[in-house]
Amino acid sequence: MVLFEDASAMLGILVALTGVLLVHKTKNPFFDGVASIVISLILSVVAMWLARETKGLLIGESANRYVCRA
Repeated sequence: MVLFEDASAMLGILVALTGVLLVHKTKNPFFDGVASIVISLILSVVAMWLARETKGLLIGESANRYVCRA
């Protein structure tokens, strides 16, 4: 889980860097806003996935049928 959280943070930093570079090169602030939205989408998706996985670990998941038969 820490790996996915850190990977999403690094991806967000790369998107932010790309947005800043595009703003600097084109003098168009539109790219800064787009980069912010993309970062928020990345972090939101990862947060929802981590919440779902954590819920499964906290509540407990039943074993699949193959494991229960053995």
